[in-house]
Amino acid sequence: MTEQHHWNPLLPPSSPSPFPGSARRLDAPNPTGEHVKKAKLQAVPERMYTVPEVAQMARVTDRTIRNHIRLGLLHAHHLGRSVRIADTDLLVYLSR
Repeated sequence: MTEQHHWNPLLPPSSPSPFPGSARRLDAPNPTGEHVKKAKLQAVPERMYTVPEVAQMARVTDRTIRNHIRLGLLHAHHLGRSVRIADTDLLVYLSR
């Protein structure tokens, strides 16, 4: 009796899949024939600052920083109720 191997795009052709049909490349067509989009990887900022830290660096009040975030002058990341400013966004803001 011959052992039947299923094609697995994640493994080299010579090695059989331990779980046939369970793994699929991200760009391989799914069972409906549509292509699955690849996830985009984004660089993670090196450092995130709080509003009081940014206010101290910019020598303004916390309220001013919050107003600038609200007006779109400073880009911020909202994580639940907390607000963080990436170092790259801080550099752009301080260079104005």
